[in-house]
Amino acid sequence: MAAGKTGEEVFVLGNGEKQVKTQAVKKEWAPKPKMYWERDVLQPIAPFDPKAGHIYKQVEKIVAGAMEYKFHSVDQFCQIISDYGLKTTMLENAEGGISFTFQGYDQKSGKFTSKPINGDKLYIPSYGQIRFQARTGQYAARRGETMRASNIVQSCLPRARSETHLYNMLAKQGISMTVQRSESGSIDNVFFIDHRTRCCFSTENDSHFFELRDFQQMNRLVWSTNLQADYAGGREESRRAELIQEIVKEAMTTMLITLFSEGSRRYEDEEIMEQGRRRGPSL
Repeated sequence: MAAGKTGEEVFVLGNGEKQVKTQAVKKEWAPKPKMYWERDVLQPIAPFDPKAGHIYKQVEKIVAGAMEYKFHSVDQFCQIISDYGLKTTMLENAEGGISFTFQGYDQKSGKFTSKPINGDKLYIPSYGQIRFQARTGQYAARRGETMRASNIVQSCLPRARSETHLYNMLAKQGISMTVQRSESGSIDNVFFIDHRTRCCFSTENDSHFFELRDFQQMNRLVWSTNLQADYAGGREESRRAELIQEIVKEAMTTMLITLFSEGSRRYEDEEIMEQGRRRGPSL
């Protein structure tokens, strides 16, 4: 547990005596100061690895690194952390505030790799600090950073055969994508994280560079059609495999029947020949 300076509380008893109770007060999180030559240098952030040990330190470093991103909301902040292998849950604590709980997970399998980690035991920013940074806009992306992500997305979007294909193309450029859909399946918002410039964008907050209707048209005209075709193709392949299995079973059954028939016929022929030997030659 990361504890800060000690605090003293003085209690006055009924007989006039004073009792001093000392307790550990958690130090408020503050970003680590950087030298002037380090301000424009982005330090790499290691993904969460439960096998590496020191899981509390790992979570603290990932959260501190996520605070260097330029994000617009707490949800975007949680999405940044999830790209580094941590699922974040926000819960209301006894004091009426918001506490964080982190849990490692494998992005490929989607399975959890660690037990839940209570954020109150970590030296991390509070919910209020994260929300303040998101709302102040003091870490807004520069135009060059925005144009880089916008140009990459606009060049990949027309060539994407599906949502997964677009996700894979952007991932090769260091950009992760999250699509938010309504209950009907339509796209409501698309969220991007450029991990090379550590900037966050969305069709909601950056509509001048990322237009939502472009993604909606691709989803309606291209992605949904290809998805149906892939689904039909999958059913066809499945049915083809079933037919092959049926053919193999029928062939095996026919082969067994044939072998059994030949064996029976051979046995009958041998019986006839044996009877003929017993009777002797016919005159």
